[in-house]
Amino acid sequence: MAKQEINVARTFFRGLVVVLPVAVLLATLVWLARTAETLLGGLFKPFLPEPIHFPGMGVLIAILLCYGMGLSLNTAFARRLVAAWHQLLEHIPLIKSLYGAVEDIIDSFSQGQKGRFNRVVKVRIPSMNVWLVGFVTREDLTALPNGLNDSNEIAVYLPMSYQIGGYLVFIPRSAIEPLEMSVEDASRLVLTAGMSVRQRPVERTLAK
Repeated sequence: MAKQEINVARTFFRGLVVVLPVAVLLATLVWLARTAETLLGGLFKPFLPEPIHFPGMGVLIAILLCYGMGLSLNTAFARRLVAAWHQLLEHIPLIKSLYGAVEDIIDSFSQGQKGRFNRVVKVRIPSMNVWLVGFVTREDLTALPNGLNDSNEIAVYLPMSYQIGGYLVFIPRSAIEPLEMSVEDASRLVLTAGMSVRQRPVERTLAK
C-alpha cells in the first residue's frame, strides 16, 4: 500500500513539473494582456465608435506602440526627445533609480546587447573551499567612479536560489573561472538549488 502511494505521489509530481511552468507562463501572459487591455484599451475606448472597439485592442495597440517607438528611434528627432526625457527623469529622486534599473535590465537581455550578462563563471571564496555561480555584468570598470574602477577587477552578479535577488560583487579576475554553460541553464541551476542540471550547447561568441 505504501509503495502504491509513493508511485501515485511520484506520478503526480512528474505531471506537476510539466504543468506548473506552463501555468505560470500562461498566467504571466494573461496578466500582461489584461494590463495592456485595461490601460490602452480603456484609454482609447471613449474616442472610438463601439463597432470599431473590440476585445484585445489594448494588446494590439501595445504591440504597435512598441514597434512604432522602435522605428521612430531611427530618426535624430526621436532620439533627442528620448534623451530629453531621460534627462528629465534624472532630476526626480527614486523615479530615476527605478526607471534606470528597468531600462538597464531590458538592455542587458536585448539582442543588441550580446556582450552583457551572457558569461557564466565560478567565483571562488578565498576563505573557504567554496565556489559560487555568477554572471559577468561588466568587464571594463573604467567608466565607474573612483574606488570601483580597478582594471584588475570585474563586476559579477551572484543570484540567489528560489527568489529574485542577489549580490553585485567586484572581484579580481583571478578569482573567477569560466563555465561552459548558457545563461539560461546556469540560471535554472541556481534558482532550483542545483536540482535542474539541463545542459545545452554554449555559443562560442561569448565574451572572453
